[in-house]
Amino acid sequence: PDSVGDELDARTIGNYLHNAAEIVYTHLNKVAKGGFIQKSMIDDVLNDTLYIENVMEQAYCNVMNPHGGVVNAADGLNSGMNLIAKITVERYLRDILRYDRDKVCPFKVVKLEERVMMPFTLDDGSIIYIGGIVDRIDQLLNGTYRVIDYKTGSDKRIFESLDSLFEVGGEKHEKVPFQTMLYAMAYMKQAGLEHAALVPGVYLLREMTDSS
Repeated sequence: PDSVGDELDARTIGNYLHNAAEIVYTHLNKVAKGGFIQKSMIDDVLNDTLYIENVMEQAYCNVMNPHGGVVNAADGLNSGMNLIAKITVERYLRDILRYDRDKVCPFKVVKLEERVMMPFTLDDGSIIYIGGIVDRIDQLLNGTYRVIDYKTGSDKRIFESLDSLFEVGGEKHEKVPFQTMLYAMAYMKQAGLEHAALVPGVYLLREMTDSS
């Protein structure tokens, strides 16, 4: 790259992974024809080196030029820090696919990169809206929904108690479980699924990669 700004920073790596995962799971949804994704479908993706390479290039172009236009991935993706980022993100992507194949299949992808919002009434009666973008929402064969959040940082999903999630400035405050539960609650209300079985889930990619 000609400048530091052309290299993938930590935040951009996260966006890179989310974009790549969205491309792959959109593809899997099409293969499944809106039905349940099977292990064999994920194996086909994992074994298709050329497809994965194309996904990495497409996701890179989307992240580096989100407003469209022409970006030649070969100009910057396969050199320097960008190459390291590509290798890292591809490994994360493969870890997600392997986990879903071994632990989750069969499942149906209901939403990808879904924006959720939920009204919250303050003590003074004013209303604010809280929410964000859910990385993926699945439905299992038994009807249970999964609200999935990908994390590429050194986050933790373990917390001592529900009260610890609401500590203000406390050392034990963990944002990831709180955020994921908030997103799950917002999606349930937004989709009219208040009485449905729903499980929030966090994919901590560094942990998954270290254990693979």
